[in-house]
Amino acid sequence: MATQEQIGKHLDLSARRVRELMQAGILKKGGGLDENRVAYIRHLRSKAGNGAGNFDLTRERALLARAQREKIELDMEERTGRLLPVEVIREIGVGLVTATRAKLLSVHHRIKQRFPHLEIAIIDEIKRLHTEALEELADGDIPEEALDRIRRAEARNQPPEIA
Repeated sequence: MATQEQIGKHLDLSARRVRELMQAGILKKGGGLDENRVAYIRHLRSKAGNGAGNFDLTRERALLARAQREKIELDMEERTGRLLPVEVIREIGVGLVTATRAKLLSVHHRIKQRFPHLEIAIIDEIKRLHTEALEELADGDIPEEALDRIRRAEARNQPPEIA
């Protein structure tokens, strides 16, 4: 049976800290140096999340290795041109939408130039239909057919076909 002072000296703890650990049931009153050393080590391991705790170092290392591998794979796909950064996709998309909008809004002018005999009402109706189509697109409504293509592509783990 070791005293609190002996246990403290053995574990490099103050007598006060030894009393606190005994009151918490971590160290054993009347226990020997070896018994209390093991109890204290187990307590430290559980606080650190190792051993008796919920932390599994092997599992965490495996998860880290997997995440690193996935990052390297994505970097390689980007370098080989099989994968584009979101910023590039967004820039391309904005450019395409802007160009398409400009083309659609200019169609009625081109029709007026090529077919001067057409009534203004017909040309105005073409302009109205183009504006209506652009407004529908601006609302972000994606046609169900396009959503189906996206879902099928995701199921195959491939990019969607562009129709």
